[in-house]
Formats: sequence, structure tokens, C-alpha cells
Amino acid sequence: MGRWSVSQPAASPLPKERRNDQVMWPSMLFTVSSIVDLLQRRSNVDTGTGIPRSSRRRLRSGASTEPHDGFNLVLLVPIIISVLIVLGLIWIGFVFHRRRQRRARENFMASSCVVHAASGSEVNYFHQEDTPIPETWSTSYLSTRGDLQSGGLDQTFHLPSKLSTEITSAESNGILQTLLGCPELEDMRISIKCLRFKTPISKGASGEVWLGQHAGKRVTVKRLWQTKEQTVEDVQAFVSEIKLSARLQHPHIVAFIGVAWNSTADLAVVMEYCPMGDLRQYLRRSGASLSWATDKLHMAVGIAQALEYIHSQSPPIMHRDLKSKSILLTRKLEAKLSAFGMSRSSQSHTMTAGVGTPYWTAPEILEGKRFTGKADVYSFGVVLSELDTCATPYYDVVTGDGKRMRPLHILQEVLQGTLRPSFSKKCPDWIRRVGVACLQHDPMRRPTATQLAQVLEGEVGVHS
Repeated sequence: MGRWSVSQPAASPLPKERRNDQVMWPSMLFTVSSIVDLLQRRSNVDTGTGIPRSSRRRLRSGASTEPHDGFNLVLLVPIIISVLIVLGLIWIGFVFHRRRQRRARENFMASSCVVHAASGSEVNYFHQEDTPIPETWSTSYLSTRGDLQSGGLDQTFHLPSKLSTEITSAESNGILQTLLGCPELEDMRISIKCLRFKTPISKGASGEVWLGQHAGKRVTVKRLWQTKEQTVEDVQAFVSEIKLSARLQHPHIVAFIGVAWNSTADLAVVMEYCPMGDLRQYLRRSGASLSWATDKLHMAVGIAQALEYIHSQSPPIMHRDLKSKSILLTRKLEAKLSAFGMSRSSQSHTMTAGVGTPYWTAPEILEGKRFTGKADVYSFGVVLSELDTCATPYYDVVTGDGKRMRPLHILQEVLQGTLRPSFSKKCPDWIRRVGVACLQHDPMRRPTATQLAQVLEGEVGVHS
């Protein structure tokens, strides 16, 4: 093989070593300045094609060459630009997707909280008579028809509140002093070190519930989110829930065990653990094994007694979010009322609409009227329907042409008094009458919680 020449096409790149301003090749030694001068004199670019003649000769000979730096840059620039354009389009699409999700959620909230009912109804399932409710408050069975899933309406919603602010040290100290000064919480404080967090059970907008252990027993521990800065409103609402839970002592209300904190950041309430979960999950999982003569009637009685208890407080307490998911079951299938985070006394200045779960919410509350105990009774009627059918409310509703009715149309029908949850054909007539009475569109025609409990208790010995 001959000596390496600059004018000869390269068969393959050879190793090189850099020494100061010189490049060492296997057979020749050139200074950097001489190489640059030589390349400039021999370039002789073809004016017609813009391609150096030396490059054209190398291409024609078929030999491979070392890529020129300028050539690499020309290829690299459009690649970088293309990648940036693609990333930009992906980012723009993501932003628009998030905005659409937020708008859809806001529209649903607004439509659910303040429903503008249409003047006409697509389907009139029954006519609500304006006759006064009899002493036995029993009415004829009126049912719905069709098939529908809940459509995502089993979500707690509320009207937007004023702008929240992060909690300050002074506000945190004030909240903790409130806890220390609460007579219901005296001797009920538990050391955080004595709690063991085992498994998360459920999560909400502002907090989470854990299966925990305290004093050798399984308990549930509810606490605010540990991963975000809590607002004053978040902590104050949680403190109100803790104080209310400590006040309520009833066999069919989840028992309060204690409260633990080092600061407002780790505030936690410890409650009784109900191993069978909530009623809704149990009905889906094992509802077929239940009957009114065995378990369902006892569950209904327990819930009614719990409602009677909280309504009889001075001032009366309204649950405001009664549904199958807020009812927990013990190992013996005893029903216990829980989820008092939205509960208020009748003297509260916030007893207006804007809370609850739409399919369980009374028509007058959807209209924006003041919350009363009769709204809880309406929700109880929906729970009776769930106990009977083991299905989500309005699971069987279709329009006149056989299509599934949209959730907002269902709420419009409920507002107009032309639709209510159904009961199965196998439902005992007396249960159906109790349920329909609770679901009356006019709250004055519904029974009180005390009447409800008395009637159900009277049937236990007869039908069990």
C-alpha cells in the first residue's frame, strides 16, 4: 500500500492523535495552518451544483468518506426543529385536554347544584297528587322503568366557596386551642406515636382514611392530606367534623375513639373499624344473599334509628349526605351511619343547597332551598330502594324511545316530581309504601325520622 495522500480518497478513517496545534497521521505530518490553506486552494466548488468537485469525484468513485462538519450540521438542524415542533404540539394538546376536562367538570357542578329544569318533560312516569298525607303516610306504589347506569353522578359536590388561604401559625395555634378546650374531647387525645397506619381504605378531596391499629385493635384513621398545604377552611371543617363525631354516641353510628395531633399538619381522628365495608359495595358483592326478612329490615331499622337520634339533638343535626356509601357494616351486618363531614345543625348559617350527592339529594335541595330533616328522609327513601334492588338509583330509567336517559335529564325529572327511584317486583308492599312516602316531592308529605323509626321497628317482630 502506498503512502497516504491528501488528494487520494480515504478508504476508511484512520486513528489520529492531537498534539498542540498539529495533527499526526500515520505517514505525513502537517501543521493545522498548512492543512487549512491546502483545503481552501483545492475546494474549487462547482458553481452549477454547489458541490465541491473533490466531493463529486469521491461520490463517483464509490469510496466512503469522513462526514464533513458542515454536512452534519445541515442534517442536525431540521431534526432538532422537527423534534421541537412535535413536543410543542404534544404540550398544546395536553393543555387543551386539561382545559376541556376542567370546563366539563365545572359545567357539571353548576348544572348539578343549580339545575335549570325544562318547562316540559320528555316522559311523565306518574302524576304527583297534591292530597294531604294520611296519618299512616302510606301511598300507592309508583315505579320507574328502563335501564341506566349512574353516569358518574355518585360524586360529592359543593358550590365554590370563597378563596381559601394557607393556614398561618397563629391560625394553627387557635385551632389547636379549640380542640384542647372542647369538653367532648377531654381525655380523648391519643398520641400519634401510638397509631399504626396499615392500609389506605379510601381517599377524598381533602383527606384520606386508613386502616390502622391502636391499643391492639383495628381502627380507622382519617386525616387531612399530608402531601399538600392545607387551607384554613380545610382544617376548620375537619375540626368541626371531629367535634361532632365526639358528641354522637349511638349503637348505629360509627363510634368515636379519639383524636391525635402534634400540629394541624398531622391532625387525625380515630374511629371504629367496620370490617364489612360500606353498604353499597356489600350490596353489589353479596346482595343476592340478603332478604328483607333476615338482614335488610334490620339494616333499615338501624339507619332510621340513627337518623332519629341526630334529628332529636338540640339543635337538630342534619346528615346532608346520606347514601349507601356513607353506611358501614359490622361483621354481624349491623348498619352504622358515618361520613359526618357535611353534617350541620339546624341553626347553622350554611344550611343551604350545594352539598350532597345528586341521585340521593331531595328535589328542594337541588332547587337551592334550605336543608331540613325531611331532606335526610328523602335520602333514606333512596337507600331503601338500593336495599331492595341492590342497584344504583335510576339504574332502570330509559326515555320513550328506549335510550338511556342522561343524568342531568334524570335530575330535571326529579325536580319536576315526575321521577323517583324504583323498587323491585319482589319488594314487600309495606316496604314499598314506606319508601314511596319518603320519596314524596313535597317535603311536608314525607314522614319524620321518628315516625319512620317507629313504623319500621313495629314491623321487625311481624316480618322477621
